Amino acid sequence: AVEEAAALKESGNALYAAKDYEGALVKYTSAIVLSPLDAKLYSNRCACHLSSGSYSAAVLDAARARHLAPEWTKALYRLAQARLGVGRYEDAA
Repeated sequence: AVEEAAALKESGNALYAAKDYEGALVKYTSAIVLSPLDAKLYSNRCACHLSSGSYSAAVLDAARARHLAPEWTKALYRLAQARLGVGRYEDAA
């Protein structure tokens, strides 16, 4: 399952780089099903939500990534971006 999740993540990364955010979102979601404790997958899916303007969904994924990897600064950064998107300015600081 871990190898399959990694392959899905790589596919998602390629789609994200091509600005196919919806396609990447599907790949990251499938990878999360196989590897639900991987903070990077939630962070990557959050990036898809941010790029498509789905800020509420981005907050949820960023918060999950932050919970799974509390010391990972990228998760904190994504959470701040998502909170800015939904107008939670004080929480983003």
